[in-house]
Amino acid sequence: MKALPIGVFDSGSGGLTILEALERELPKEDFIYVSDSFYAPYGNRSMAYVEARVDAVTGFFLKIGVKAVVVACNTATNVGIKHLRERFNLPFFGVEPPLKPAAKTPGAGRILVLCTCLTPRQQKFKELLAAHDDGRFIIRTLPSLAARVDAVYPRVSLLDNEVAALLSEYTDIVGVVLGCTHYYYLKEMIEGYYGGRVPVYDARAGLCGRVKTRLGELSLLRDREAAGHTSFIRW
Repeated sequence: MKALPIGVFDSGSGGLTILEALERELPKEDFIYVSDSFYAPYGNRSMAYVEARVDAVTGFFLKIGVKAVVVACNTATNVGIKHLRERFNLPFFGVEPPLKPAAKTPGAGRILVLCTCLTPRQQKFKELLAAHDDGRFIIRTLPSLAARVDAVYPRVSLLDNEVAALLSEYTDIVGVVLGCTHYYYLKEMIEGYYGGRVPVYDARAGLCGRVKTRLGELSLLRDREAAGHTSFIRW
């Protein structure tokens, strides 16, 4: 079982940021990355649509054989992770907007949360927000930004003016939360806009830590000397 790869998927290129972090954290592991791009973006779809897609990708992973699945998409995590854990006997790991660490940001200003349209409508997100919001969070939904990142990837610098225009609406910001893995490509751009004074939070470190810890508890970590291999599949 431990020799099987880890499945990672997203609706497009955003999950590659998660994959890269996992490869660094778990260099001996094999990975299979599925970009479900024909059915993208997830963020503007219905719950039923997203659930159907996470089922389809997970079914593919089970068919080829994986030891765990990483849902490298905030929307799919919020909508489908509970459903997947109930239906399939496999370790699942999801991505959540890092509201908890962001809530500890010092200062009296606001904390900007950037996310897709479907994410803040989900009960999982509402519970996370209720647990950590002290009144400083601003939730900004972006219907097209994830698709725009996919459209220009890897030349994300083409979005510099677009991102600057978005951020110009928020002048008293003390922190920014990236609630979509596609937005991780814009992290340096956002940090640069605020002159490095504003921390920008993403979920990569926390997720990688959970994957490594849980697979270790299940005795599923590879112990070979050779480096792992990653396969890519685009639908």
